[in-house]
Amino acid sequence: MAVHHFMDTLPSPPRLWAVTIASLTFFQLAAGTEAILIRHDRDDAQYRAEPAHFPFLAEVAAAQGTLIAPDWIITSAHVAEGVSPVSGTVRIAGRELRVRRIVFHPTWIGDLPPGLAEPEWVDLAMIQLAAPLTDVNPAQLYTGDDEDGQEVMLVGRGQTGDGRTGPRLNDRKLRVATNIVSRTDHRLLYFAFDAPPDGTRLEGIGGPGDSGGPALMSKGDVVFVLGVCYRNDGQGNDDVAFRYGTSDVYVRLSTHLGWICRILSNAMGDTIWHSVADAGWPNGELGEAAEQYFSAFASGSRDRMIAYEMKWRAKESLRGLSAEIRAEKWLTQFRRWRTLVPVYWHQPTPSMLVILARSGGQWRSVRLEMQGPVPRRVREIVIARERETDIPG
Repeated sequence: MAVHHFMDTLPSPPRLWAVTIASLTFFQLAAGTEAILIRHDRDDAQYRAEPAHFPFLAEVAAAQGTLIAPDWIITSAHVAEGVSPVSGTVRIAGRELRVRRIVFHPTWIGDLPPGLAEPEWVDLAMIQLAAPLTDVNPAQLYTGDDEDGQEVMLVGRGQTGDGRTGPRLNDRKLRVATNIVSRTDHRLLYFAFDAPPDGTRLEGIGGPGDSGGPALMSKGDVVFVLGVCYRNDGQGNDDVAFRYGTSDVYVRLSTHLGWICRILSNAMGDTIWHSVADAGWPNGELGEAAEQYFSAFASGSRDRMIAYEMKWRAKESLRGLSAEIRAEKWLTQFRRWRTLVPVYWHQPTPSMLVILARSGGQWRSVRLEMQGPVPRRVREIVIARERETDIPG
């Protein structure tokens, strides 16, 4: 099932995906299209690859992930945010597969610090399938600590370009580039995009929307995944991003094996949903922000909605879209739906709350995320229509 989303227009931090929102209407959530940027002096055909050679690649919210166990995919946390914990699906080997559970790295927040500093959080998530895949060989986790200097494969599908032009074409064809791990730190791997004559014979990097995809290394018949695509260090400057001289940044998996293996080894049940009527809201700012959002929405009052936006939005967000405009858009939805009554909630991360709400004769999921140090502020609110059959009993 395709999940249709209603999303506010709060600007998000720069990542390897983007969603453009003209208004607060229903749209298909897209995390961008996969991309591989190639050398300008090589024929594009040299980079083309057969999907059957990479059966463990997963399409996750229009971005990517990697099957690392029969029922587990690893991807970026910001990609996994686009998958509904209620009715989400992924695609592997041409098949649409139901999602059972999404587990975010416990440090995941999603805020980017000012300047060029790398954040302290880890942009990783694990997605459990509803049923294991028995006919697809997963990629293996790399357990060594010698990634620096290794040659890897970077795999992507769709938008492409070269180191001079940047991304320019979206044809959805699978491409594979090679690169060398140019630098490592405890948490990250870096791949410099070198202009010829430097670099590998099929030098390349990922591009917009390639988040969550793998850095792969082959040893004999075994394919290892070393990292998960996180961002390009030229983002924020359209004249520089994804071109020669920039670096792709991947989350280093060898230093996060403890967390990954705990997830793989634990017998995990379905997502735990709490009843609002029985358990109330979670303690702290996240629960308070959610409770006050539903109260303001139910009031149908423009003034109440403006007051909510003024209290809970960061000032820089309100400069991008004023509280008055936001309130008008919420009010438009109130007139259409009339009700939005919270019934269950699930807290996948310290900064994220997913609420199942009744809206007339329909169910909707509401994802509320907060950002920043205390006092935290609302980063985004996403509402998705859900099927009755997907709602927990």
